[in-house]
Amino acid sequence: RTLAYFPKLQSVSLIQQDIQKIEGLEYSPELQRLLLNENSIKKIEGLQNCLNLQKLYLPFNCIKEIGSGLAGLEQLEVLWLAGNQLRSLENLVLPSLTEL
Repeated sequence: RTLAYFPKLQSVSLIQQDIQKIEGLEYSPELQRLLLNENSIKKIEGLQNCLNLQKLYLPFNCIKEIGSGLAGLEQLEVLWLAGNQLRSLENLVLPSLTEL
C-alpha cells in the first residue's frame, strides 16, 4: 500500500525483488511504465486501474498464461514477456500494441 502515497506516479521499476503477485497499484491511475523483470510473478493481475499504462515489462517471471489480466489496457504499446512459461498468446487483444 506504500504506492497509495504517490498517486501521480508514472514509472515503477521493481526488478529482482522476488515479487510473487502484482498488487497495490489500485492507487496509481497515472502509471505509464511498469518494470517487474526477474521476479516470481505467476499471473498477470492487479492492473485494472492502470488505464494509462503504456509499457509493461514482465520478462523472466513464472507466467504460464495471459488470462484476462491485460483487459482494459487499451493504451498498452509495449509488452515484454520473454523468459516466461507461456505456451500461447491466445486472448491477447491489445489495439495499441506495437512491441511484443
